[in-house]
Amino acid sequence: MRLVVCLIAVFAAVGLGAAQEPKISVFAHYVTKVAKQRQLTTEEAASWLYDLGVRGFDTSWNDRKLPELAATKLKPVNLYGWPKFLSEDGGEAAMDAFLGAAEKYGVPRVMVIPDSFSKGGDEEAEFRRIVEGMRKMVAKAKARGIAVTVEDFGGDPTNPCNRMKYLKRFLDEIPDLRLALDSGNLY
Repeated sequence: MRLVVCLIAVFAAVGLGAAQEPKISVFAHYVTKVAKQRQLTTEEAASWLYDLGVRGFDTSWNDRKLPELAATKLKPVNLYGWPKFLSEDGGEAAMDAFLGAAEKYGVPRVMVIPDSFSKGGDEEAEFRRIVEGMRKMVAKAKARGIAVTVEDFGGDPTNPCNRMKYLKRFLDEIPDLRLALDSGNLY
């Protein structure tokens, strides 16, 4: 809880002119955590966060609480997910459902977390399949007016997003793909 309030205070104080409203987003699970800690409903917790300057939330495209959260003052600003580009269908079904959720809730951007490389597999061949899936997803998203990002999400050294050479290749090979730089993950 202190982390959420501290982040709100930091973002509200950094680089904002007097007339500019802070544009702060939190992960959806923090809204739920605030509700539990303060013994509030989800709607009450969202209103409390809104009063502190939070305007949106990030969550998985298939979060079961997405409909409830989207009905509050806070709006979904980013959906994230793992389309499984290395699956048999190349992630087609997941990417269509993912983009359908973004469109349904008016979310302007989605963050794709690609598959990790398989142990002992051919990284280059797997990367080519992942790039092809990402390319399809970016094209589908662009047609719907949705931006697609990847991020340096850290943690798994077998994931291409955790290696600069692959992040750079994603951006070079898919011009409409954007990078969401997460300084916390870099740390």
